[in-house]
Amino acid sequence: MLREDFFVDDYRPTKRLLNFRFVLRTMGELCMVLFPFLIIALLISLYYPHDTGTKPLAITAGVDAAVGLLLIFIGRDRDRSNIGSREGVMAVTISWFLVSIIGMLPYLFGGFISSVSGAFFEAMAGFTTTGGTVLEEVEQVPRSILFWRASTQWLGGLGIIAFLVAFVPMSGQRATTIFNNEATGVVHQKFDPHIGTMAKWLIVIYMSFTILCTLLFWAGPMTLYDAVCHAFACVSTGGFSTHSQSLGYFDSRYVELVAMIFMTISAIKFALIYFAIVRRQPSRLLEDSETRWYLSLLLIVSLIGGVWLWYSGYHRGGQAVFKSFFTIVSLGTSTSFFSGDYSEWGSFFGLLVLATIFVAGCSGSTSGGLKVVRFVVLAKNLSKELLRRVHPNVVTTIRMGNMLITDKVIVQVTSFFFAYTSLIILATAMVSAEGYALTDSISCAISCISNSGAALGVFGPHGGFSSLSGVSKIFLSLLMVMGRLEIFTVLSLFHPSYWRS
Repeated sequence: MLREDFFVDDYRPTKRLLNFRFVLRTMGELCMVLFPFLIIALLISLYYPHDTGTKPLAITAGVDAAVGLLLIFIGRDRDRSNIGSREGVMAVTISWFLVSIIGMLPYLFGGFISSVSGAFFEAMAGFTTTGGTVLEEVEQVPRSILFWRASTQWLGGLGIIAFLVAFVPMSGQRATTIFNNEATGVVHQKFDPHIGTMAKWLIVIYMSFTILCTLLFWAGPMTLYDAVCHAFACVSTGGFSTHSQSLGYFDSRYVELVAMIFMTISAIKFALIYFAIVRRQPSRLLEDSETRWYLSLLLIVSLIGGVWLWYSGYHRGGQAVFKSFFTIVSLGTSTSFFSGDYSEWGSFFGLLVLATIFVAGCSGSTSGGLKVVRFVVLAKNLSKELLRRVHPNVVTTIRMGNMLITDKVIVQVTSFFFAYTSLIILATAMVSAEGYALTDSISCAISCISNSGAALGVFGPHGGFSSLSGVSKIFLSLLMVMGRLEIFTVLSLFHPSYWRS
């Protein structure tokens, strides 16, 4: 199913008013999705002695339940037939801001983050699986709060909407409307009218990967608590860790190898994994053009990085190759675990870092970034235009595997690329205006809109985003959710045609 542009769908003016009850009920139900994880975090705070997260988590759970039930009550008499793309856009966009506001409360109530802007940034970085942090000493934060922090990125991995569609009974029209506005990429499989069943299977696969990853981490040097939190971060490609040194804290190639495997899998389109496992059609995964491009790019960039590290003397032999593979896989999946400070490995490797987080993983995965499918379409369209320069009358087409990419899709991709790069330039200007170096500012901007969390210089692995002003943190938080919802879903709310009755 090709994802239609919002403005094309609603170009002709209609008499229909926005169904605000539908929007409010959806927001309320999403609040209730958070509640079990707040309770689990609360139980963890009671289990560990001297854990100071009990009170802030209890208050937050109460606020979450009250807000959720109130919104569900207000929206209880919604018109089920009066649901369109406008309701989907508003419900999804506002819900992401609402859950981030609730998600930041434990940080504020416990005093673990003193400013509202910083707490909102941390929560948004979790739900969007960006993984950037304003916490300078992660080990100083109670385990219960760190579990909640890890839970936010696990919920945001496949998308909080996916959990809602999977576990809350709703009509096919309603499920499709909100699910498609959170889905990523250019070309999607058509699942309705069974989209609820599909969402359940995706969640089952997602949970299975998480459990398996947890067990493998636990079999190594990690405690069960660390294994769960890092599995949440790994499978969601979020990157939050319970230690300031990330996976480098464990100093274990086994841990890094397990992480590489699950990061790589999680950045592949989950619909293909569904067909490979549930429908027993593994050939669809192996024959997918985007997956082959994705794996090829990871391999090529990792080898180039390994040669650079060896040639420049930063690491030797097999260690250079392994360090490069781990770093590029981590960044290319937008997870951003680290075991060393890659920002100190020379400007050339820094360039590889920026290119990797700019593109990132596949559409329909937990990964962020431009997505490999758009990169391939842009590259093939460039080749097509060069051919036309030499042979003006030639008729050519662009294909991704067996699928024909139409001119309409090419326009959508180029429009997305323009918006993506324009927002990066705007964010770079804002950050650099605070006095940061240009390279640091660019990496900060790309890090947030690509939902990577990886950056260079003062925002690098051993740095963080705490030194930014409150205004910049709020703007970068907005950038994160725009990147997670693929820009146009959020920008639609600011277009005049959206508000025409």
